Amino acid sequence: MEQENTQAIAQENHGSPMDYAIKFFNPRILAASIASPLIPGLLIFLYTRIVPQWGEGLILFITAICAVSYVGFFALGLPGVFLLHKRGKLTTINLSAYGSATGSLFYTGIALFLSFMDSPDPFIVYVIHLFTGMLCGGFIAFFFGVIGGIKMR
Repeated sequence: MEQENTQAIAQENHGSPMDYAIKFFNPRILAASIASPLIPGLLIFLYTRIVPQWGEGLILFITAICAVSYVGFFALGLPGVFLLHKRGKLTTINLSAYGSATGSLFYTGIALFLSFMDSPDPFIVYVIHLFTGMLCGGFIAFFFGVIGGIKMR
């Protein structure tokens, strides 16, 4: 009885689970899922074209940034999109705020993990990772919202 009520409420709010999946996984959302995690790597690449001090390790660095961005996007970003959508709060602004918060935590967590494998870094390095993660997560979430056609407010 309780399960039937839950399904009825779900169908009233979002339709059937298949309708929800078709609505959410439209081509624009899929394109946004593929393209938006590439944004930090693209921004770093454009920065290096302006300031050409980077040497041979640039491609490896950009590849690592893109890989970390995809892992963070699929591990933390998409669940956040589903959560915001479920609560009726899915806007590009809310998504960008969520992306900034989770991006800063994700990048700082990776920096902490890597520092345990080597020697601990000074505190300022973690602040830089926190800020970098905030920018990368915010950019990924913003461009996901813009490409995916999510309303701005």
